[in-house]
Amino acid sequence: QALTIGLVWDITPTAAQYSPGDQLPATFDFTLAQAFITSLRVGTTDEVASALSIDTGLFKPNQFGVFLANHDMNRVRSQLAGNIDKAKMGAVLLLTAPGVPFIYYGEEIGMLGKKPDESIRTPMQWSADKNGGFTTGTPWESVNPDYPDMNVSSELADPNSLLTLDRTLIQLRKQHAALRVGDFHLDKSDNEAVF
Repeated sequence: QALTIGLVWDITPTAAQYSPGDQLPATFDFTLAQAFITSLRVGTTDEVASALSIDTGLFKPNQFGVFLANHDMNRVRSQLAGNIDKAKMGAVLLLTAPGVPFIYYGEEIGMLGKKPDESIRTPMQWSADKNGGFTTGTPWESVNPDYPDMNVSSELADPNSLLTLDRTLIQLRKQHAALRVGDFHLDKSDNEAVF
């Protein structure tokens, strides 16, 4: 019961060509990831609506990888100028969109990080303990300086944290098949900030 997903860093029409059969069931959708971030930055949904309309026409139903950032991209909260509310809205978009969602480690707590790659691959911030609770040894990279506040332990205890929201959305997705395998219909709102 394994899943193979292709990391095809290209526009959606090209990426979709790699997964029409059963050998590679899905590819990551980089166009949609950028559309999510752009929409979160500017507060309009046109980019997301356009990307999802293309996806539903090119991929088999719900057979594309949905994500906000990965190991080669600036972290989500860094792309959103540190705005935790926009990061939360990103989680809502990610976990209610069609497709197979993926969360790069640390995004569920709002870790920061910008290129070079070493700065987006820093140790996971588990607690406020030394080295973010990641190790008692010396980590390969220094832990982000915000680890005393932004860590799994403190966010588990906060009902309003990004981690709590992610966990709630994951449970909703598990409980409601429509969020996993339902049909996608795009409705246009008069308010460009509503999706």
